[in-house]
Amino acid sequence: MKRTLLLLVGFSLGLYFLSIVTDNGHVWRGLRQCYFRGYKNAQVDDLRFQESRSIPASTQPRPWPLHSRYGLVSLPEETLDSTRAWNTVGFAVIHRDSLLLDWTSDVIPGADTMRTNAFSAAKTLTAMAIGAAEKEGLLSVEDKVSDYLPRFAQGTSAELTIEQVLQMRSDIPYGENYKNPIGFMAKSTYGENILERLKDYAVEGTAGHPWKYQGGNTMLLKEILLTVIDLPFGQWFSDRIWGPLGATEEARWAIDNQGHERNYCCFYTRAAEYARNIGTDNIEARVVALAARCREGLQSIPGVSVHDSGSRLCGIVTFSVAGYDAGKVRSLLHERRINIWVSDGPGSLVDFQDRGLDSVCRASVHYFNTEDEIEALCDALEGLLKS
Repeated sequence: MKRTLLLLVGFSLGLYFLSIVTDNGHVWRGLRQCYFRGYKNAQVDDLRFQESRSIPASTQPRPWPLHSRYGLVSLPEETLDSTRAWNTVGFAVIHRDSLLLDWTSDVIPGADTMRTNAFSAAKTLTAMAIGAAEKEGLLSVEDKVSDYLPRFAQGTSAELTIEQVLQMRSDIPYGENYKNPIGFMAKSTYGENILERLKDYAVEGTAGHPWKYQGGNTMLLKEILLTVIDLPFGQWFSDRIWGPLGATEEARWAIDNQGHERNYCCFYTRAAEYARNIGTDNIEARVVALAARCREGLQSIPGVSVHDSGSRLCGIVTFSVAGYDAGKVRSLLHERRINIWVSDGPGSLVDFQDRGLDSVCRASVHYFNTEDEIEALCDALEGLLKS
């Protein structure tokens, strides 16, 4: 028994030292925060595991005006079933700049006060901070990155601009696989000294040419910003963005051991504050752009037909798949944790009759969705048609 115990302790210590030597010490935090909880990547409720910086409420808060129907609107039972199935913490509905609904889960403990993870919406917040710096004349998005970070002065990296980083066109191969426990994003989410990780990367091909969605670009934007400000990034964001917007609640931003925000994600607040912070105009622009990308991807798949029409298209993308009824497509995608809905005739009776449709699949994008999720939808449909 004693020998077995000693072998187990020795094996554990050996495994720990191996993780440190191979630069994978982050996995221990990842085990506690994510993997032992049964997940493969960051989750909406992981603030409790993070060291974080306070983003205080505004000194001049501006609460949302309440809609005339506020408190009178409730969710249909079918929608509630969906929120329970997908562990939705909360969402807010803003109608004509007034708060119509501020809903929180009735089954998730503490949902009414829980600050949830913004995930990739935090990238937009970082871009807003860059915009504030440009407005103050501290930098220009047309500047070369090498003007601020000399390590980019050599080779093809010398042509990289801040604008290209903002547009995810840096051609720096950070990698964006959050589910790889030893990949760049896992090390950034659970590891230490996250800005030091950026220094091993440079432009691989031609700056500005390919588009590739990567959180490393957003981290690089923060590193650039830190060269022209004398405050922590989170405090700069608080002073220039969060406070002036009139936020009514404190937010939190996860930080590493050096106090650097994990600014590609890991910003935590409540649904109504997200709507204020990002802005309804920005939300609309993001939704329209994502929906356009979704339609483009779907239209490129033989056997998939997109049915949207009109001069101004919204974030609801309707489509059908040859050989499958809409309900079957929804079920098969649900098995892959891709959530779409089905619209049938009664909801659009005249339009459906005119076009000979019985039902269609409906993918509704929102500002928090990512291009990777749209690609996953398209990949799943391609796989379905090939099976």
